[in-house]
Amino acid sequence: MRKFLFLALFTGMILSSCDDSVPLENNHQKDPIVEEPDIILTEVNGDDRNILTICEDGSNKTTLIEGASIMSAPVDGKIVYVKYDTDINSGCKIIYSDMDGENSVELLSYPASMKNVHAKLSPRGDKVVYWHEADPLSEIGMIDVDGTNQIHLADMGYIYCNPQFSPDGNQIAYFDSEFWVSTQNPRKFVDIKIINTNDGSKSGTDYSWMNYQFRPAITLSWSSDNYHLVTSGRFGSSGSVQEVTILQNDSSGWNNITTNNMDICELGTLWSPDNDKIIWGNNFGDLNVNTFSGQNQLGINSGDGGVLIPQAWNATSTKVLYLQTMSNHDDNPWDYFGILKIFDISNNSSSSVMGDYGTEYAFWIE
Repeated sequence: MRKFLFLALFTGMILSSCDDSVPLENNHQKDPIVEEPDIILTEVNGDDRNILTICEDGSNKTTLIEGASIMSAPVDGKIVYVKYDTDINSGCKIIYSDMDGENSVELLSYPASMKNVHAKLSPRGDKVVYWHEADPLSEIGMIDVDGTNQIHLADMGYIYCNPQFSPDGNQIAYFDSEFWVSTQNPRKFVDIKIINTNDGSKSGTDYSWMNYQFRPAITLSWSSDNYHLVTSGRFGSSGSVQEVTILQNDSSGWNNITTNNMDICELGTLWSPDNDKIIWGNNFGDLNVNTFSGQNQLGINSGDGGVLIPQAWNATSTKVLYLQTMSNHDDNPWDYFGILKIFDISNNSSSSVMGDYGTEYAFWIE
């Protein structure tokens, strides 16, 4: 009987001890929950660049890759970026890798004499378009993400060619000119060309008759149907017209969705993923949203001041990343950076992500 009682008591003690310890985490301090980042960006610090991630509210700021600049959104956890030997005035490499820099592939390498090297990843994640400034011509090219199938696409006189992949990744639109064009020598015609990414052939799209002189356009953005483009800039012999313009990719037509504007920023005009909205900034601290037809314009006075440059729509077309910059950087339109902010279309409000003038490019992680 005593043995039975002792066994029963001992068993009860064990059971009681296990019951008390079932929620093991109650006996230990829980690790803090870290939110997944929403945004990937290029941070500016003098001549240095770093790739960071951050949450919408400005928390969880994390440096991913030092001495590097990202110029397009991630695709399936992969990125393409320019890695500098020391700073932006040094030689550099174009790299394809995971977002943290692991599993990297070096695609191209450039000496310091090649200026303003840029690279963007296709929305399909299979190809990279790259370009750089050289004297007397700039080059634009394309390469697969494994480093094969490099194609030289064009030599250009227009250093702000800004190639843009169509959403399906089948086309690249860019600005071209047979002349050297810059803000110091702007009175030259600038054309818009479109390239087939499968073989590098040009489609023959020709908008040279629009006579982008005086202050040539810089921004191109595709509609989600892969058929239309939107751009903004001044054209005419004296730069007397500055509009946001929708173009068909086969040169069959165009229309302005603004009228006689002289304050449109030539940077950052963007078409939304739902194909319904176009956002553009101006030089007086305003963002503007137009529908495809140009009707129902929503003017947003952010109260920011400076030049506002949209960076990226989110996938649901409800929020836009944008930069509040200090000037329009006439001497070099690529040399801009500012405070990173978010504009929420649904409630017509803006909020700051990074409060200093230290962001150059920014994209959603989706």
